[in-house]
Amino acid sequence: MKVKVKDIAAQAGVSTTAVSLVLNHKPCRIAEDTKEKIFRVAAELEYQQKNYGIFQGFKKVKTLGLIIPEIDNPFFAQLAESLTRHASQAGYTVFQCSVGNDFTFFKNAVECLIGKTCDGVILTAPQTITPEGIKLVKYLQNSRIPMVLLDRAVYSVFCDFVTCDNKRGGRLAAEYLISHGHTHVGVLLGGENTYTARTRLEGFWSAFAANHLPLDQVVTYQGTFSRQTGYEGAKSLYDQGIRAFFAENDQIAEGIYEFAKEMGLLIGKDLSVIGYDDTRFSRMLTPKLTTIRQDIDGMAEKAIELAIEKIQWKENGTNKKSSGGNTTGTKVPGQNYYFPPELREGESVSTITSDIG
Repeated sequence: MKVKVKDIAAQAGVSTTAVSLVLNHKPCRIAEDTKEKIFRVAAELEYQQKNYGIFQGFKKVKTLGLIIPEIDNPFFAQLAESLTRHASQAGYTVFQCSVGNDFTFFKNAVECLIGKTCDGVILTAPQTITPEGIKLVKYLQNSRIPMVLLDRAVYSVFCDFVTCDNKRGGRLAAEYLISHGHTHVGVLLGGENTYTARTRLEGFWSAFAANHLPLDQVVTYQGTFSRQTGYEGAKSLYDQGIRAFFAENDQIAEGIYEFAKEMGLLIGKDLSVIGYDDTRFSRMLTPKLTTIRQDIDGMAEKAIELAIEKIQWKENGTNKKSSGGNTTGTKVPGQNYYFPPELREGESVSTITSDIG
């Protein structure tokens, strides 16, 4: 039976006017808790908003919602491109929402995707995920829309999660620098509470510990995943005597290159830099950047696969395939999928015989 606005209003205990205002994102003075309840009831009843005009009579399009942070970040741009391509190959259209690090944008994106009743959602959390943001992710998860987390974990949210093995990536970066004689190193962090930034640093520290090197030889600079952090962080750490840097993404590395150029310093000689991501844009840097490569396309393909499996479970009560390849009626709980990183060697790290800090 087709669900109507009055059905949502009756179950939510509100007026039909309130339901219409909320689902159509119209300006109103309705309390946030009431809005959440309306969206939740609409999702539970699998309400489909009407399409008007020339769209009437079109068959329902299979859709995936994508919430992604900074689309101007080359890593996320490539990730979104791969997700859209793999989704299209599977017969799905992607609704993409770029939310930056703004909670209001994030909240609006979640409400919009629930209101549109997307078949599934793939979510990469903002750099800074607050308690309110965590609550919002849980709200999305409880809306009955199949959800997959991608790249960044969210504390206390348990569902399928696809990411790079960031600890291993951080360890690879440290081992490479150590093998080239750099034991007094600056790490330019992408975010204090960001999952990827934290785990890459943990991996970096683990390599120093394994080589019996003091951890106070690793000097950190707190910033964001941006060129500005690379420039300002390099300047600050250079003044402290640091000449070797681990940039937690390639954009930060680009900022270090800018600082070196301004100071008349040579990358790969006066300064050593290793990045993270191996984006297409970073490959244009001169000299060639040594960086940790993430399998962007592989992660995107896996996230799409998992989202579709969850959608099929919701629709049919069965997963398409179990881990052994056989059809199963048992719902598989959320799992973590870690993609191994690789070091792509460039010309941005010098070799020294000693590193006196």
